[in-house]
Amino acid sequence: MFERKTEYRGKFYIYKRFDEKTKSIIKDSKIFYSNISMFNDPFEGKIKLIKPNSNTEIENYMKPTVDKKLNNRKEKREFMKKIKKKGLKDEFINEVQGKIQSFFKSNAILCLSETRDNILMYSHYADSHKGICLEFTILEEDKLYEAEKINYQSTLPAVHAFKSDGDIDKLVEQVYFTKAKEWEYEKEWRHVLTDEESGLKEFRPECLTGIIFGCRSSQETIAWVSQEIKNKGHKIELYQAILKEDEFGLHVVSY
Repeated sequence: MFERKTEYRGKFYIYKRFDEKTKSIIKDSKIFYSNISMFNDPFEGKIKLIKPNSNTEIENYMKPTVDKKLNNRKEKREFMKKIKKKGLKDEFINEVQGKIQSFFKSNAILCLSETRDNILMYSHYADSHKGICLEFTILEEDKLYEAEKINYQSTLPAVHAFKSDGDIDKLVEQVYFTKAKEWEYEKEWRHVLTDEESGLKEFRPECLTGIIFGCRSSQETIAWVSQEIKNKGHKIELYQAILKEDEFGLHVVSY
């Protein structure tokens, strides 16, 4: 994986619609990791590719690799002639972009938040406040401990075409952990599983330490969750999100 840069000792939260998939998280300790193509932000996976200015730049960049992998001088000359051919610059860029997109498709991602009381996130991800918010307490031995914080900025992450093929960790950092500043209210973290397809992934059951009912959660939802957590081998706290009386906001109180 990549070098971890951010330490977070608090709790993580995931806002969910209350459906069979969410019930499975509580019952089976499995949660769905998505592919970047499934996300609701059209800018996910978008980058600014810094392109070479000339075929000469490509030649200079490729020369050490050619010297290392091709022993025959004639083969080296032929390969370098090919690099100088008109149009190879576009071919090179297309090849790099193809490798980047292929890399995006071969990773699974789980999105988490630092906050449990965000109005918009209950609206967007928890069925207009009728769903729930799951609380996870992460220890160092947990896979989720490797989650990394999102960087919010106004420009697309820039990736140098010459380095994208060999510096995969840098590519992960720039693309998976960069979003537009408009999303900053989510206070998002992401756990990325490299070389894994999207799908259900197990987590340590004891990680799930709390469940917050949205302010519009039904009695059926509350009853099901209250009954189900009795079957767990550890304590799961229950909370209720309620509207503040004097401002736009939510209180989270013990249920």
